[in-house]
Amino acid sequence: MALCCPSRSCILRGQYPHNTQILGNQPPRGGFERFHELGNEESTVGVWLQVAGYRTTLIGKYLNGYPRIVETTYFPPGWDEWYSPLKGAPYRQFKYTLNENGKLVDYGTKSEDYGTDVYTNKALDFMGRSIEAGQPFFAFISVYAPHTPTPAAPRQKTLFNDVSVPRSHSF
Repeated sequence: MALCCPSRSCILRGQYPHNTQILGNQPPRGGFERFHELGNEESTVGVWLQVAGYRTTLIGKYLNGYPRIVETTYFPPGWDEWYSPLKGAPYRQFKYTLNENGKLVDYGTKSEDYGTDVYTNKALDFMGRSIEAGQPFFAFISVYAPHTPTPAAPRQKTLFNDVSVPRSHSF
C-alpha cells in the first residue's frame, strides 16, 4: 500500500522515497515536518516550473502535518497560488479552513463548501485566468476524496435512488 506523504513527495520532487528521505506520513520518518526540515521545498516541480515561467498553484492536500511547525499562513516557495487546508475536517469534506495565498478562509457545512467542489472551482478559476492571460500554467490538484471517510457530495446523495443493482446468478 502506498503511503500518502512518500507518494506526494515523489510527485513534488521527481525522486523515489529513499532519495526524498520521506518514508512515512509522520515524523521522524516523514510528514510535512520532515519534508520541510530537509529543505525539500526549495526544489520541487513548483519551483522548477515557476523559474521556467509557468504560473503555478497547489490546490488541496499538501503533506500530513502541514503547517504544524510553521506559521498558519505559510506556503512553500514555487507556488504563485496556494489553497491548502490547515485545520478542521477536510477529510470529511466540510468544516475546514484553507490557507488561501496566506489568508485563512473558513468553510462550513453548506453544499457549496464540499471540499472537492471547492478545489475544482479554484482549479478552474486558476486555469481560466492563466489561459486568458496567455500564460503557461501548472496546477497540482490534490483532493481528499480518495481518503476515508469518502462522503458523497450533497448533490450526489439521491442521484441513484431509483436504480437497483441487478442481482444476477453470478452476483
